[in-house]
Amino acid sequence: MRKLFNVLFCMICAIAVLTSCKKKDEKETILYNDTAITEFTLGDLTQYTPGTSNVVATLAGTNYKMVIDQVNSTICNRDSLPIGTAINNVVCIVKSLNNGVIQVKNIDSDVMTAYSSATGIDFSKPRIFRINSSDGTASRDYTVTLNVKKTADKAFAWRQKAEVDMLKDNTKLRLVTLGQDLYTFGVKGGTVVFGKSTDQGTTWNAITPDLPLPIAPSVCENIVTKNGFMFMLSNGELFKSSDGEHWQKIVMTGTPGLKQLFGVGTKEMFALSNDGGIMASDDEGVNWTVEKIGSKAALPTAAISSTYIGYSQMASTDYVLLVGNDGKKSVVWRKISTYDGSSKGGQWVCIAYDTTNKSLLPLFANLSMVNHLDNLLAFGTGTTVYQTRDQGITWAENNTFLLPANAYSVSADAANRIWAIGTNGMVYLGSYF
Repeated sequence: MRKLFNVLFCMICAIAVLTSCKKKDEKETILYNDTAITEFTLGDLTQYTPGTSNVVATLAGTNYKMVIDQVNSTICNRDSLPIGTAINNVVCIVKSLNNGVIQVKNIDSDVMTAYSSATGIDFSKPRIFRINSSDGTASRDYTVTLNVKKTADKAFAWRQKAEVDMLKDNTKLRLVTLGQDLYTFGVKGGTVVFGKSTDQGTTWNAITPDLPLPIAPSVCENIVTKNGFMFMLSNGELFKSSDGEHWQKIVMTGTPGLKQLFGVGTKEMFALSNDGGIMASDDEGVNWTVEKIGSKAALPTAAISSTYIGYSQMASTDYVLLVGNDGKKSVVWRKISTYDGSSKGGQWVCIAYDTTNKSLLPLFANLSMVNHLDNLLAFGTGTTVYQTRDQGITWAENNTFLLPANAYSVSADAANRIWAIGTNGMVYLGSYF
């Protein structure tokens, strides 16, 4: 009996020693019940001449960002792969939250197999990726789709459409598109000149607006379009028009003190205020509310332009960009604006100017920013065009849309074409031909 007792005592001591050593020398394993894909990156891809085995190019999959929609559990590439890209054996890098276990559902059955970063996957059909939590209590399925263009890309080019005398030698000049009609606003000899083309830039006519005189030269910087109307701020008063000739005064409630109209979203219209802030209206300019912003001192003061894009991570949401400069450097602001329901949500935030960022938007004396087929483009002084793919944080030159010489103001129309005008009187159409 005493012998058995000694054996049991030794075992208990050994267990205590081992437990003590584990606490000191080993990290405790923690298991989680979270399930999410946090990163999805494509490997290299091969493009073939359609219908043949002739290799056209090897494409870096990292250039085609995979967008993860955590709300709907979907993953896809926003920029479609070129026509002829093979997607039946694609290697991809997938990362999960807290080391969740990744599986892939077979393309023709419900069998799940372990994911491997070294094994190619057939994406000729949407594929199901399953994430199992590390503690084994939960799982989540994502539908992954690779989009490939079905037709060959057309080449983008600029074509001269007209030479217009009224556009020559203007001290201020602005091009605005309304539907597929074109409008110009310039200052020539101290007088504001209005122009219009209804035949896609071929012929132009000067128009006389029924606006109160004198018309402020600053109207060239105070025009936005929304819901089939142009909105113009002149001498502190707001007007709207559907044809550039007949203008209706909007009676604004209170004293909003608007300084400059600069942009719109799906539901809202935005303006800089006389007190150095931002105001918004969701009823076509009648009522204005003060927007939440950070430091007013960081707002742009010149070369101001704005556009917006649908925010892919949330439904009924705009991502609005405001760009310009403060006389010394480029300035970029953004707002995530939700318009579903009563809450507008969102606050204007200045994207920090980081001197270590080698891909900043340059300082331009003149700036036109457009959303062309979800490409956020900034056209400035000279022919160079800049594009942002991360909503204003970094900017890179895009040689596809290089401007013609002397182009000054740029706008995109409802047919997804880009128009440009210059102080030399030239009108250019930019499109895929």
